[in-house]
Amino acid sequence: ATLEEDMSHAAEALDFESAARLRDQAVTLRAEIESASTDEVLDRLKQGARNLAAAGAQRLAAQDLDRLVGTGWPGRLPWAAARKLDADLDAVGRRLDLAQSKPADAQRLGERAEALIGEYDHALSDDQRLLAALGLTRATRELSAALEDALLALGTPGTGASAGFAEARLRAGLGALHKSIAAARAAVRATVDRLVGAREQARRLRPGPLRERLLGEVEQLIGGFPELGLGADLAAQHQAALACCDRVRAASARV
Repeated sequence: ATLEEDMSHAAEALDFESAARLRDQAVTLRAEIESASTDEVLDRLKQGARNLAAAGAQRLAAQDLDRLVGTGWPGRLPWAAARKLDADLDAVGRRLDLAQSKPADAQRLGERAEALIGEYDHALSDDQRLLAALGLTRATRELSAALEDALLALGTPGTGASAGFAEARLRAGLGALHKSIAAARAAVRATVDRLVGAREQARRLRPGPLRERLLGEVEQLIGGFPELGLGADLAAQHQAALACCDRVRAASARV
């Protein structure tokens, strides 16, 4: 898929003015990619590794290229972060250079980079529909930018404390994302438990239309909660589920 095709998918859901602006940005990004060092890095990856550090650097560089310019990457980064793609790719080349001149340093740097990428991948391994339903899509894009900032700092000589700050900022963001997802999953489990309890209450109601209606509502909610389709509103789903539980409890109290 081309860059323009990737970005046109996002443009389909926008109004005409926004879609036109997004396509203009795609043209700008295409020009910047063509001026960046992707071909040079790819050529170097075809060369054999002289040592273990070089092999590790080449493996990491291949992952970097796939992440930075692979299919779908325009939706992964905020616009400001995407504009510095050339600098990110230059950092990949510098890490390959370091593997030739200072293998031990390159190996340590590569281990730090792989640890960051692993933490990032783990944090964003959740269902993307859940992240969208929680309103975390923008936060995940900002975290993608934070990852690239941290890797850029690692691949830039003399950054020192800046690299440590970038890593800390990334890890803080990943930690906050983890807490948000964990809280959301706990809330889902709690609501499901309430629904299961309401189902047992509904089954104990006197046979009749009310029992059948309430039992049907609870069963439907249990089977479809949470619904994570496009535009899903988790808060509204929680409210609907809890309101149904309240109706069952009220009906039980009248028996």
